[in-house]
Amino acid sequence: MSLFRWPFATAPSAVALSIRLTPLTALAAFVLGIVMAAAGLAYSAEGRINVIYVWLLWAGLPLLGSLLAVIPALTGRRRPWLFRWRQQHAQWHPSLAERLSMALLLQVWWLIAALGLLCGFGFLLLFSDLAFGWRSTLLQGPEPLYHLARGLALPWRELWPAALPSMELVEATRFYRIQPAPVDPQLAGGWWSFLLASMLVYNLLPRSLLAGILILRLQLLKRKVPVVSGSTAVVDRGAEPVLQARSLQDWQQVPVITWELADAGVEAAALRLGNNDWQRDEQQFRDWLKSPQEHLVWQVNAERSPVAELADLITMARSDGIRHQALRVVSGPQTDPQRHIASWQMFAARQGLVWLEQVS
Repeated sequence: MSLFRWPFATAPSAVALSIRLTPLTALAAFVLGIVMAAAGLAYSAEGRINVIYVWLLWAGLPLLGSLLAVIPALTGRRRPWLFRWRQQHAQWHPSLAERLSMALLLQVWWLIAALGLLCGFGFLLLFSDLAFGWRSTLLQGPEPLYHLARGLALPWRELWPAALPSMELVEATRFYRIQPAPVDPQLAGGWWSFLLASMLVYNLLPRSLLAGILILRLQLLKRKVPVVSGSTAVVDRGAEPVLQARSLQDWQQVPVITWELADAGVEAAALRLGNNDWQRDEQQFRDWLKSPQEHLVWQVNAERSPVAELADLITMARSDGIRHQALRVVSGPQTDPQRHIASWQMFAARQGLVWLEQVS
């Protein structure tokens, strides 16, 4: 059972991939938000809630996370850093669509947590007398915090003037560890509107916009999934892809590009990719695509796993006009037909590639 589901197909394959947020996971996110509200509003030994800490936890860190997540949301073409770390070659890493889907799932999860945070804050506002304050060793007076808070409140200055901190509020709510001072109870709770507006503007709004961007990118990727006909397998978005085999004789005069083969066994290979840095392979392939081609054979190592970089290159070739692509696997003594060959057959079917006979 899924609470949220956005189906799409990864380009260029027809793999029906979906984002699923189960009720249990959504409940965990909501409870986490409530716990964050209770933790942020815990009183210090002086009987005050430090508004600076609360703002950083509820608005500052979520805003920073959203800004950092914008980079992969808008670009998302390079390999994730985890798979480029120390130049290690990973056997698998998510494709562009899969990375976007995981980022979207994360944003939805944090949106639910933010709703739990909002509900927890509202509950404590209603059933508790919250006393906010602030203290800082570096800020010698209230003026820096006042100007900072007024600057942060610019987005809602005209819509919600009551959520603008005043100089009186900033001055009256400052407290010291060794010199506690009484404060007007009305002023002590006066920061709540500023914190609430900050949550809406710097937490929920950026994550909602980011989730919308991710959904848009996924929809654009879905529209780019090609429907290949003719000599290649037909890709159907609504059905399981079907592998279509062809005779090797029909592809003997077609350019061959090898992938992750140390000893390709093909003297006339146009390119040998998969053993170098991804950026270098991509640039070499782009240069090769400058010459007009209609057919292409990918020759791969059967004992290696299909990876997203190869799928990206297939997509690139198809977008440059190479509509007819085939796949040959080079098997070895350790090749397992039930595992290695079946994996590549599924990959070929999903990518709309013609399956050619094995090479031993």
